[in-house]
Amino acid sequence: MIHPHSTKLNAYMHRTFWIVLLLMGSLQSLFSEPAHLQLYSNNLEAILSKHCEYLEDKDRSLNAIDAFSEDKTFIPIESIQPGFGYTISAFWLRCYVDNNTSENIDFLLEIAYPQLDDIRYFNSISRSGSDEIRLGDTYPFLQRNFQYRNFVLPMQVKPNSTKQIYLRVTSTGALNIPLNIWSYETFLEKVVTEQLLFGLFLGIAIVMILYKSFLYTLFHELHYLYYVLFLIGWVFIVSTLTGLSFQYLWPNSIWWGNYNFPIMIFFTSVWALLFTRAVLDTKSKNFIIDRILNSLVYVNAFLISIPFILDYVISIRIALVLAFLQMILILAAAIFIHEKGNRSSTYFITAWSGFLLGLLVYQLHSFSWIPQVHIISWSVHIGASFEIILFSFALADRINQIRIEKVAAQEEVIKMQKDALQSFKTNQKQKEHIISINQELKIAREIHQAILPKSIPDLPGLKIHVHYTPMAEIGGDLYEFIEEESTGNLGILVSDVAGHGIPAAQIASMIKAIFTFHKKWMNKPDRLLKEMNLTLIEANNNQLVTASYVYIDKKNKKILYANSGHPPLLIYRKSKKIVESYYPEGKILGWMQESNNKLDTISFQDGDSIFIYTDGITEVRKNSNEIWGEENFKNFILEHNHLEKDKFTEKLMSTLRSYSNLKQGFEDDLTLLIIEFLPDK
Repeated sequence: MIHPHSTKLNAYMHRTFWIVLLLMGSLQSLFSEPAHLQLYSNNLEAILSKHCEYLEDKDRSLNAIDAFSEDKTFIPIESIQPGFGYTISAFWLRCYVDNNTSENIDFLLEIAYPQLDDIRYFNSISRSGSDEIRLGDTYPFLQRNFQYRNFVLPMQVKPNSTKQIYLRVTSTGALNIPLNIWSYETFLEKVVTEQLLFGLFLGIAIVMILYKSFLYTLFHELHYLYYVLFLIGWVFIVSTLTGLSFQYLWPNSIWWGNYNFPIMIFFTSVWALLFTRAVLDTKSKNFIIDRILNSLVYVNAFLISIPFILDYVISIRIALVLAFLQMILILAAAIFIHEKGNRSSTYFITAWSGFLLGLLVYQLHSFSWIPQVHIISWSVHIGASFEIILFSFALADRINQIRIEKVAAQEEVIKMQKDALQSFKTNQKQKEHIISINQELKIAREIHQAILPKSIPDLPGLKIHVHYTPMAEIGGDLYEFIEEESTGNLGILVSDVAGHGIPAAQIASMIKAIFTFHKKWMNKPDRLLKEMNLTLIEANNNQLVTASYVYIDKKNKKILYANSGHPPLLIYRKSKKIVESYYPEGKILGWMQESNNKLDTISFQDGDSIFIYTDGITEVRKNSNEIWGEENFKNFILEHNHLEKDKFTEKLMSTLRSYSNLKQGFEDDLTLLIIEFLPDK
């Protein structure tokens, strides 16, 4: 009879026996030699990593003989592209390649990660000395046998034999060791394809840099500048990651070849954050997000100096962790702003998401947090190209928005004008319209500022000084220069539109356009003003404009002058110490068909000066009945013409303020052009 306890004991031992066998089998498979890579021809393209095993040397104390001795246990590599994250350990690799042919097989071993610091390949290992080849980005690029961005070693396997490949790898950055085998022919094909892809990526980036630089010079919108600088930094980052910068830009600069990576991450982050603030308009959409992004700008700007102080390991980890957090923050900010109704954020989220996804995948790959797949090495390029292309669509949308906003602004101006006129007539709700009126004045100032010349002509024999003081409310003063290329002579128009605000600014803009249209009459002042008058009447806007036009014939020392209801031309005669005034006949522009403009021909000498001005100067009021007047202006010229013209106008403004007792500003625009006639050099 079998005791029941004996039966249970036998069953337990039986199960234990099989468990031990399974564990032993698992351990044997864990520490057994990996499968050899089988070669059958010279036409090769294979991944070697899965046919290798590794030993981690945590304190880097082993030499080649110790590392590859029989008592050391190597662990088979199971991933296609092995990655060990950020570590200070040295990794010893042993790979197996079988030649199953009757001929020698020559091939190239590529270590496809250009950021590795030190790679040692051992041709032979013995106690008398090891024959080794050293590669890595801590050695000058030009020392490499193969001038290629990745590390390449030529190999040969004898017929019907097995070759063991011995490597030791260390790095202060991410320690990824993707190993590939190529025949010379397939390697060349791979390089050609790579160059095409790199050229495509860099071509897109360079075109966008040039295009947006042009747009910045055209529109002066800062988000274009931010994007250009961001893209420049990003091109340097990608070039460093792929080894292109070390190959082509600084092949002998080992320190910069390594440390430029964290520096460029911080640099690029500065402009990425500023670009985000500009495109999403965070300043007006969400104050807290804007402050956070702005603070990070200063943090990254400061951290640019960190690689010059701390070692590479600390610098790159700070850079990557901060960049990772900023990626998440930027995307979250874009989504939040999108909920607020920002149209640009739609393109921003789409473009930025692809870009950030590429960066995120690459960083997870660097930390070995995701499986090592070959396409991951291109994730940064794919994401960046996606982002660059989509931002070109965003740019088109931005330009379209500008056009729509301009049309809307014009419609708003017209509406505001009607509302303002109605409010003045009815004298009701004036306080509610203060904001609208201020906005109207702002737009009027912008219109008026846009039509004034951006520069003063610099012509031999003439010294031109311009002073313009706008009134509290925008008036309609306009001055314009036109140079005659064939003679070097100069035409000068000064006009004054009746009224103030946007209507006056619009008419002043129209006068400039009319003047430009009729510039063929620039040497016939009377005909020019007649033609301008007819065009203004045809516009049927019932607007009156005074104008004074001077044509200076330098060769013959003549001034041709016509006037349409404008204050007279004043000429200071240096030789006689007198001031003359000229006021030829001519009716105000826009009044009637016949302006009856007459022409004055006036001689001048070297040292003389002419003064063209608007009535804002001579009609400054001391009280309701008394104005400063033309005679006071003449006397002022006689007394102060010896001053430099900056000092002259400064003294004139001081005199007018003192005369009128005004503290807040003049009641009309003050425009003064002084042209001094100098001897030809």
